[in-house]
Amino acid sequence: MNHRFQTLFSVTAALGLATAAPSQQIDTTQSRVPIHTAADDAGLPYGVWAAGATYKASFHDGFTFVPLMGERVQEVQRWTWRTESIRCGGVELITGRTRAGEQAGDWRYEYDLGAAIEAYDVRTDGVEQTFVIAARPAAGHGDLVIVGRIGGTLASTPRGPEHAALTFGDGAAITAVGYGAATAVDANGARVPMTTAVDGDRLELRLSATALEGLEFPLTIDPLLTNQVFGIHTEAFDLDIYRDDDTRFGDAWVVFSTRAAANDADLYVRRFPDDFTGPGATVYSDITTSWSTQRGSVAGTAGTGPIPGRVVTVFDRDYPSGFRRVRWHAHDKDDATLIPSHGSVPFVANTNDWRPDVGGTRAQSGTTSVFVVMQRESGNLFQNGPSSALYGFELDTAAAAQGTIVGSVVEVGAGTLYDEERPTINQVAAGGSAFSWVLAWQAHDNTPSGRWTVYGRRWSITGGPASVISPLSGIALHDEITPAIAGEQGRYLVTYGNYVGSTWKPAGPGANEVAATRVDWPHGTLSAQKPYGQRVLAPAVGFDFRAGDCAFDWESASHWGVTYTRVGATVGQFRAVRIGFDGEQVEEVYPYLANGYQPYPGGMVFDEDHNRFTFAFFVDTGGASNTLWANHLTYPSAPLSSNYGTNCHAGSWLLWENYNRRGNENGAIRLVQARPLSGVFLVASTASAAIALDPYGIPGCSALVDGSPSIHLATMVQVTNANGEFNLPLPLPSQMPVFDLHLQAFVVDPNANAAGLEPTHGLLVPIR
Repeated sequence: MNHRFQTLFSVTAALGLATAAPSQQIDTTQSRVPIHTAADDAGLPYGVWAAGATYKASFHDGFTFVPLMGERVQEVQRWTWRTESIRCGGVELITGRTRAGEQAGDWRYEYDLGAAIEAYDVRTDGVEQTFVIAARPAAGHGDLVIVGRIGGTLASTPRGPEHAALTFGDGAAITAVGYGAATAVDANGARVPMTTAVDGDRLELRLSATALEGLEFPLTIDPLLTNQVFGIHTEAFDLDIYRDDDTRFGDAWVVFSTRAAANDADLYVRRFPDDFTGPGATVYSDITTSWSTQRGSVAGTAGTGPIPGRVVTVFDRDYPSGFRRVRWHAHDKDDATLIPSHGSVPFVANTNDWRPDVGGTRAQSGTTSVFVVMQRESGNLFQNGPSSALYGFELDTAAAAQGTIVGSVVEVGAGTLYDEERPTINQVAAGGSAFSWVLAWQAHDNTPSGRWTVYGRRWSITGGPASVISPLSGIALHDEITPAIAGEQGRYLVTYGNYVGSTWKPAGPGANEVAATRVDWPHGTLSAQKPYGQRVLAPAVGFDFRAGDCAFDWESASHWGVTYTRVGATVGQFRAVRIGFDGEQVEEVYPYLANGYQPYPGGMVFDEDHNRFTFAFFVDTGGASNTLWANHLTYPSAPLSSNYGTNCHAGSWLLWENYNRRGNENGAIRLVQARPLSGVFLVASTASAAIALDPYGIPGCSALVDGSPSIHLATMVQVTNANGEFNLPLPLPSQMPVFDLHLQAFVVDPNANAAGLEPTHGLLVPIR
């Protein structure tokens, strides 16, 4: 290759920031979780639960309303109601009581009190409590009075009877629950206000005898319970996203956790359409107060035959007695209903499991298994100790309703010689009868001079641990933390944070800079190769970067999408980056920028249908609501390659193979239908021309590329094969400049004309 041509294709250009549309805030205000129960776990009951955007509620032991107050409160705050009496003129109307109650649809729960039905309707804005009295009492003339015993951790200032709402707080000037002004509604729709009074643990609803006389039965008494802490209701964290191009109903599966309190995290899995409109369909939730659920990760499997496959969410549960366990939920891709079942990692005495991650396969890959990797601690009670180990297992999702572990849970890391933490696995692998997942993690040898280093291991579907443990990261001059990995079929990218401070063995996710390394690890090979070394994406400017997620574009087989954030007291940036085959940054966008707020990296996936990367993340707004956001990293629009000018070599075609994008490793120049076994002069330039070649012995033809010294790139000699073809690979480095490449081939044919050359048409390749 001509030296100038080579230099141009390896030059590093100063790149401006690409633009991005504002991120789409994911609307959870209309989200609800239907009334449901689930299996007990670790000897603890799940109960009967439902939820709205700002609260959750249980019905298994009477009615309990739990406002979502977030991490600002240490303990779960509850408001409970038990109906003590319903009297009319002093005559008690409660003639029976079914305290266990029964579900009356997805959104309604009822308790049969005999002459009255106590009911709760789950709404987006709260829970509507009603009392339905079927018939006018035969005995008793006077005021209708309902008395409830209220309890829990929330209280209200004593108040006499008024037709007005009540509020209940936690004693720290935080108003958490509202109890709406009650109204009586008769059979004809007539509405009459009732009074509400509260004194200690008693709440009284009263309808005067005069008002009662004019009403037709059945009669409904109707207040509304709401969460008054509207600024805390979406304190989301631990977010991950999965997208499958075969999904029949929704496309993006998002898993995240929220907090009712610091000691109570709940997990949700929701399906959204590609544009993230609407509240999404909740397909799994874990919202009991018996344990805390977080650190969700999601991936999918291919289907077999007409079955579209399954989506698997893994997570860990933190129990009040002080231990942690990993669980999973498998869900059919074509099912948009809530299914509250789960699978469990077998219990091993004196161990605790957490930080799970799951790797799946591409749609239509014919594989029904996923691989789960997790961090295991020794000891009866949970503690992140100095000798954490990594374990994993293959889960066949087609073997049972929640799948079956293939073989056993095995150690996948280096063992007790290291402290191994934060395991991760490529979310999407190629699948089929022979392929690999690649695991990555950070490991420390616990010596004073030791550093966190990112290591990896290839795990084969055909035989388990099929490689040595290899370093995947950079030059280990500093601590490498919080890795993420994506790729398939031997091509991977690992991202991580570089902590360059003096702290020994940093425990948190904060880093000075974010780095990436391209890793080659084909199926069947023993160890990983790093052909391009470490690339720093975000330079060292302070301890405020957090490495995020990455996803692989298997269409181009050359590009990755990467997320990371820069956070701090005065800066809040979410960044999405496109990385090319050489590990270098092609473009970077800031889809969220709000100084003073703190975005967190979230998850990223490749959207094959729209040829883009989709990502979701959450933002800590510092005391207001933590909001969920989503956006797309879309390839810049670029014209396709095209031919121009007159082709003087009849039948031949000069073509560009694969994408004409920077960072594409698989680009190639191809000549077809030319003279077999002939020499070819291939001319490259940055501009076109139209120079008649008649004076040079090539009549009727033109030079279609500009050969001026300042823009001429190269003249290369090629030879066609027996079919009259040649294929010249031409990778496009990530940081090459944007320009138009012009090409023309001159095929050697001594009998063609005096010059013995036949020019082809020109080929324009817009490099974007």
